[in-house]
Amino acid sequence: MQHPVEAEDERRIMLNHDLQGIQLAAQAAVLTRQDIRSQLQNVVSPVLILVGANDLATPSFLAQEMQTLIPNAQLAIVPNAGHHLPLESPQRMTNEIIAFLVNQGM
Repeated sequence: MQHPVEAEDERRIMLNHDLQGIQLAAQAAVLTRQDIRSQLQNVVSPVLILVGANDLATPSFLAQEMQTLIPNAQLAIVPNAGHHLPLESPQRMTNEIIAFLVNQGM
């Protein structure tokens, strides 16, 4: 809503993709993806998990699970946004990243 021209451009690009190809690729990615949750405890870098409150691809409950599994991870749930935070809520996303970096002393 904040960037209607960019959103419409992205929508047009997505609609011009081969839908069957996208479905097959997404299914292949999901079916061949390994469960790495047991490895998340080994992450030593500072981590900010950003997720849109309306994200269907990565629902907030999965982001919350990642936060509990990654030591000292921070979670920011962006209201009124889905899976494409740079398009849907760029300013809020940027603010969250800046706050995280400042908090890390960067």
